[in-house]
Amino acid sequence: ATAIEKEVHYRGVRKRPWGRYAAEIIDPHRKYQVWLGIFDTAVEAGMAYDATAIEFRGVKAKKKLTNSY
Repeated sequence: ATAIEKEVHYRGVRKRPWGRYAAEIIDPHRKYQVWLGIFDTAVEAGMAYDATAIEFRGVKAKKKLTNSY
């Protein structure tokens, strides 16, 4: 029997059918979706989201990863 891992979900990150992760964020000033790219892991995609959220919103950004990188 194999253990099924529970997947972690991050804000702005979705898993593609082929196993990679897509990241996107809404630009708060222009109100449109900004494509951040395709990543191998959910953590990489989450880091891209967090970095862009900080760019857009500064200290008020809602981040999903709590580790500093």
